Formats: sequence, C-alpha cells, structure tokens
Amino acid sequence: MVALDVQTGELQWFTQVNPHDNFDADFEISPILASANVSGNQQTIVIGAGKLGKVIAFSRETGAILWTTNVGIHQNDQLANIPKEGVRVYPGIFGGVETPMAYADGVVYVPVVNLYAEYIPSSVTGIQPFNEGTGELVALDVNTGKILWDKTFNAINVGGATVVNDLVFTATFDGKVYAFNRFTGDQVWTYQAPGAINAWPAFSGDTMLLPVGLASPFPVLMALKLGAQAPNVTMLPLDGENIEAGDITVSAMALNFNLVDKLSGTNAAGEGHLHYFMDVDAPTTPNQVAVPSTGIYFATANTSYTFKNVTPGKHTFSVELVNNDHTPLVPPVVAKVTVNVTAPTPKITILSPQNRSTMPPGDITISVQVSNFNLIDKIGQSKAGGEGHLIFYMDVVAPTIADQAATTDPGTYAITAATSYTWQNVKAGTHNFFVQLVNNDNTPLGPPVVVKIVVAVTTSTGGGP
Repeated sequence: MVALDVQTGELQWFTQVNPHDNFDADFEISPILASANVSGNQQTIVIGAGKLGKVIAFSRETGAILWTTNVGIHQNDQLANIPKEGVRVYPGIFGGVETPMAYADGVVYVPVVNLYAEYIPSSVTGIQPFNEGTGELVALDVNTGKILWDKTFNAINVGGATVVNDLVFTATFDGKVYAFNRFTGDQVWTYQAPGAINAWPAFSGDTMLLPVGLASPFPVLMALKLGAQAPNVTMLPLDGENIEAGDITVSAMALNFNLVDKLSGTNAAGEGHLHYFMDVDAPTTPNQVAVPSTGIYFATANTSYTFKNVTPGKHTFSVELVNNDHTPLVPPVVAKVTVNVTAPTPKITILSPQNRSTMPPGDITISVQVSNFNLIDKIGQSKAGGEGHLIFYMDVVAPTIADQAATTDPGTYAITAATSYTWQNVKAGTHNFFVQLVNNDNTPLGPPVVVKIVVAVTTSTGGGP
C-alpha cells in the first residue's frame, strides 16, 4: 500500500504486505477510506485487499497495519520455498479478492474467489477451472477485522460487492445475482442471469444495470427494475454492429414473459414464443398472425436463431414476442437492429498447443487453421489478392510494416504454405510464438493478421497433491 501527497505526488509512506511473493498474489483492489475505532483509538484508516486473500486495514497517517483478516480458503500460501515435486496453493493466481469490496456504516463487504493453482519452482503447472471453484461474500467489522457473517456459493464470486440502502448485492460465475440484508447476511432476493457474471452492477433509482459477460452467444447488459411487469424483449447483435458475412446468430431475452413450446396452441396470458425476422418489418396487427407476406422469418420458443449465408450489406433483424397462436401481443413487443454485414476477413486460429500451456523441452509443433484466405506455395512471387502463405516466429515479434518483408533474424522465423511448423530442440523457459498471414512476396496483409500464444517449457510437470 502506497500513500502519495495529492499536491506534489511525494511519497508519504509505503507498507509491504507480502514480502517474497511466490504466488503472484497481487494487492490490487481499489482501497477504501474509512474511520474506525481500533483498540480504543478513533482514527482514519485505509483498507486494501487482493489476490493474496487478505483484507488489511492501515493507519492512514503512518501506514501501520492495524488488523489483517484472511478470507476464503488458504492452503500452502505461506511457503517460503516451492517444493520441486510441486504444490497446490489456495488462493491461486486467479483466487482471493478479485473484484471490488464495498463499505457502509462500519462494515466491509468482501467478494471472495476460492480457486487453486499448482506450482513448481519455475512456473505454474495447473489452474483449477473457473467453473469448479467456489466463492464467498464476507462481512467484516471495520474496527477489528472480525468476520460478522460469511455467505458461501457453489461458484466463484467475481461479481464485486455493491451496497444499496440496507442491501448488499453480489453475483457469481454461474450467473446468479444475490441481495443480502447487509446487517444480518440473510438472503432476500436472487436472480438467474442468462450467462456467467464476471463484473458488478450499477444502480440508478430503482433500476439495476447488470453486465452479463459470458452470455451466449454475446455478452449482454440487462436492466432490472423494481416492480417491472410488462413483457419486454432485448436482442443481439447490437444496432449498428459490424458483422462478417456468413451465418449470423440472433439471440433474444424475454423478460416478464414465459417462453413455451406451444406453437399454434391456445393462447394463455403471459406466455408464448418468439418470431425472428430478417430484412422485413415485424407484423404487429392485433389478432392477425405475425407472419410477413414476403421476407425471411422463423417461429420458435428458443432464445436464438441462426440466419444462414447472410451476404454483405446492411441488414435488419427483428425479434417479436407473440402469443401461442402467433398473433402479436397487445401492445406489440418488438426489438429491431440494423447491422452492417461485411465481407469475410482472413483469420488464423492456433489449434495447438493451447495458450499458456506447459510442455517439456524438445520439439514443439505449432498447428493453425486459416480461413477466408488461400494458402498457396508461391513464396517470393508477386502479390495477388486473397492468397499467400504463413510465417511462424519464435521469441520475436512478428513485423507488420506495410510493403516490407515480414522476416526477422535467421533462426527465429519459418516461411511455409503449410498449416504447421515444428520448432526443434526448444529449451526450458517461457516462449512466445507468433503466426502471421503474408502475401506471396512475404509482406504483411493490410491490415496485418497475426496471432500469438505463450508456452512454458519446463523440465518438470510436477502436479502437487
């Protein structure tokens, strides 16, 4: 923790909280300023936390540590040396306190991630999958650091902590949003979002703006309003978005409306299905089926539909809530966007190895997949639109200057029209691999098309307990 003079930037004090950090245990959470009565002394304090899984209160005047509280699971995180055979550590490099804390009326609310990592002395050898970790929301007394209550979750808590009136909100990686009585820790509300949540909400009046970072097929921003009753529909892609030609998936989210697979069945209040439209207005005449006389549409209770082989140009997409008998709701509920569909652009996808993987020393083969580009063995010949070859690089950044050959020092690059290349006798260490699409004359495409992965080459693959 570092304190700087606001006028001059001069260092006032610093306090190191984790000397000899073996485990990438950052102290990265934005500090909270508060007042507290610590051991009978009323004073101003600053509270910090981070991936080391500790919440620490400092004197704002001197930087002295006033109290420290461990939150979440701790295992082997105080080792001075990492054993050669490997060790499992809680919290790992993605554990501890990863998202902002909240403070109100003498209580600090802390979102916690319980996620292990496995280490050998030279590197990380394994990280627990995000969907296997657990989480917590912990309330601490600002005067003592004592835990007042602790709520546990079956998913990691990367949804921050947000206080609104007498509630504290958080959200977990399984898409669940929670509100707790901030005094007692009693759960008063929960909501299942349409995807994993790895950010925190904002509030305005009686409306919550909720980011859902891993909704499928695209992230979404939702608005939840107290007392909201009317059916509503939101959709992706976004209005004005640029999308490559080909298959385009439109996804929808129906609020205050029950999607049921009773197409052409008897109407029932509050239930029905969706109609998807492309390049035709959604019909909204009451008591008439919402089917256009021309144009493309599809009826389904599913929350997504894929339009096939969409060509370049401007296209409109609409989603409408309809009754079981296909007639529009009254009033109509329609979402509509206009998107710019562009010609497909060249792409490279690295198939193997995976980014951040660990491999033994020796030969390493980089395999890729190329799309929307014709790989052809005309190396050194004249440019021709849409064709060329690949250059593989190891431990050197791929050059991307227009009209200059994208070659580097001998031994650091390889030119080929094949979709794989084997680097021989790769030694232990961290290595960066780049792959670039180039024209026949070895110059970069415009704009450049480059991908990168990092691979840890180690002499041991020790796992830990």
